[in-house]
Amino acid sequence: ELKCDDLADNEELCLLFYTAAPDVAGKSAQELYASAAYRKTAFSKGETGREVEDCMLFGSNGIAASKLEDTVYALPVIRSYEVVDENLVYTYTVGAELIEYSVVDYAEEMLAADGDTIFLTNEQANLFNSLIKYAAAAKKLFAAQ
Repeated sequence: ELKCDDLADNEELCLLFYTAAPDVAGKSAQELYASAAYRKTAFSKGETGREVEDCMLFGSNGIAASKLEDTVYALPVIRSYEVVDENLVYTYTVGAELIEYSVVDYAEEMLAADGDTIFLTNEQANLFNSLIKYAAAAKKLFAAQ
């Protein structure tokens, strides 16, 4: 588990997103970062400002409705830099194990945790339930086309 405080001033965490499970065995972080296999890179936008927990935020251009149930694979990579002869030189380190997740997984986990580790408002619970139903309906609709 990585937190903002774990990173040095010259480091940033990025996630390499894949639509299929990548073969990471025996590959360096530099090779993984330089490969064209991943679909998107998202850099940490820092802390949320919430006092409850320290977490990192990552941006996304969105996920198609028909893909909300699909597993997305993310590989955390720490990118650090140093200045050498007035040029930035980057090095890459795999920050943690490959993460497998989907939007529906997140919604289901939030609903399952309600009342245990978190407390959802009625509006939040309705949102997560609606999101799960929407994902199923979208997948069915686009599969029929």
